[in-house]
Amino acid sequence: MAKDSRAEHVFQKATASAPYSTAINARGNVYLTNSNNNIYIDVIGSKAAITKAYLVPSVNFSQKFFNVDGKQYSNQFYDAAFVCVEVANISSTPLLVTAIKLEFSNYKNLRFGPGAYSGCPSEKISGVTPECMLQPGQRKKWLLQNGFVIPGMINFLEQESDEYVFDSHPKRTSNDFVIQRLNQFLRSTAGDKTMLKVSVFELNYKPVVIGHFRLADGSNLFATEPTMHKIGRKEVLAFPLQHDAFLGEALSQMKDGKINSFREACNSD
Repeated sequence: MAKDSRAEHVFQKATASAPYSTAINARGNVYLTNSNNNIYIDVIGSKAAITKAYLVPSVNFSQKFFNVDGKQYSNQFYDAAFVCVEVANISSTPLLVTAIKLEFSNYKNLRFGPGAYSGCPSEKISGVTPECMLQPGQRKKWLLQNGFVIPGMINFLEQESDEYVFDSHPKRTSNDFVIQRLNQFLRSTAGDKTMLKVSVFELNYKPVVIGHFRLADGSNLFATEPTMHKIGRKEVLAFPLQHDAFLGEALSQMKDGKINSFREACNSD
């Protein structure tokens, strides 16, 4: 019987969320085989890598607003977060990122919106500007334009308000116990299998790299190892979000009362 050559492919990690993680350098699709069945993994991109990914608290995400009669009214940014990604050009030629798309799967209770003007790139090619260009070896952080609300996030963070935050960029906490409590909260609120899919495009919506991140499986900036997860009939490698950065920025914003730190937290170093 002819040997299935698909099982011989060796792959590198498509995305990672720590500074010194490995980026993929393969074209097309890669197939792996286990003892039970074939596992199909999308590996796209020989030009770019996602080197960091973390949630960023929205502007006014912890502030309640009241009418003159004392009644509270809706603040669309309350409990809301955005996603910040760092993209690196790992090729030897300039790369024009024309769009970045964020998608969710297997979620519950999340509410989508508000949006934010994130500059370049957006989800539409019409938003491309010279700021979308990455030179060889260059990396940039971009705030993805579609936010989402995690109900109960502020109530959870208020219980962690005494946590020490390092004054770094972005701000971070080093307490793994707090990170695990955040994961537990996200599992109970958004679901254990909630997955974020980040697609980076060039040209006319041609993907150069796709990364999957499990919302309730975050860690710190030193975590790089992916885990296998099933989305529908396909299994994918999911990498950890840097929840130490989200906690640091969120708790700092709540303590300092800053309303613009969500953009600062996603500026390139």
